[in-house]
Amino acid sequence: MKIMPVSMPKDIDKYFFNRVRDINMVNTQLSTVRLDIPPQLLITGYRGVGKTFLLKKVLNDQSDDILTSFIDISEIVGRQKGNLTEEEVLKAILNSINETMSKDKKSYKKWIDKITGHVKGLQLKNYDFSGDANIMDIPVPVIHDNYDKLSKFVMELPQKIVDESKDIKGYIIVIDEFQLLKKVKKPDAFFWLIRSFVQKQFNVGYVFTGSVSKTSDIINMINGQEEAFGGRLIQINIEPFTADETRRYIEEKSNNLKFTDEGFERFYA
Repeated sequence: MKIMPVSMPKDIDKYFFNRVRDINMVNTQLSTVRLDIPPQLLITGYRGVGKTFLLKKVLNDQSDDILTSFIDISEIVGRQKGNLTEEEVLKAILNSINETMSKDKKSYKKWIDKITGHVKGLQLKNYDFSGDANIMDIPVPVIHDNYDKLSKFVMELPQKIVDESKDIKGYIIVIDEFQLLKKVKKPDAFFWLIRSFVQKQFNVGYVFTGSVSKTSDIINMINGQEEAFGGRLIQINIEPFTADETRRYIEEKSNNLKFTDEGFERFYA
């Protein structure tokens, strides 16, 4: 029996359908990371339209010389019982980088000494190393009052990895459900922080994606002309499947759903 998944499947390629145009648009932008032109994307669309599935597919299909990390802000919010801090977001980025690097055991070993050196540079009296974040099996400090040091370490790390790895040509970081960043104490300042580092990097691309409409207020907060990215984020809106695409999807991916014409119209609506 062919079954259509209702959540993110482990085998993305097996269940992925169409989206050729969207994939081409996103990949065209991301390809500039090889040219020392860091891509900066803002991908929007209503909840359930398939943004996360699409981006997981795009990241999975990147060549081996492009590293990728995926950070789900909703997961952090859930883990923190609805609370969100800038420090928790930074720790999540570090953990995602650690997960990415650990997939290549050979490169992972090469990086242990380098990362250790970077982390030791953070060991100031106002850091506590009892947190749950780690990079290369090294605990990362929980910030107390030196936010500048931690943010600098996290935001500069991807470019350092590219610079010090001859086989790596770029790093792509996806921040999913970015609209939840409004929950941090000063979201405007956090966006400006990210922008301050992004504009100095050449091989690190950022993709912000959120379950919002293309005219949501959070769009202006991050990409408005007077805001952090000042309209520089290239915005791509993911539309729902058309009725024809939906019918073809059902026919290809499921052999146990049968509709009358009227039934299909209700289903599609």
